[in-house]
Amino acid sequence: MAVGLAVVAAIERDRSEIDVADLPVRIVARLSGIAPGLVARLTQSEDAVAYAEQLAEGPGQDR
Repeated sequence: MAVGLAVVAAIERDRSEIDVADLPVRIVARLSGIAPGLVARLTQSEDAVAYAEQLAEGPGQDR
């Protein structure tokens, strides 16, 4: 549903791109352009790996 709402908002606001990723993913993506070495180290942590595995499993019950 979030994707659909984002698409409608993008059309209404005449935007050519939308980003519907979760907030932590958007933050890391932006930070990687500024400090790629730091992000590479951070994404190797156990917490980051566990989060990535959770995302790979797909939508949870709340979607």
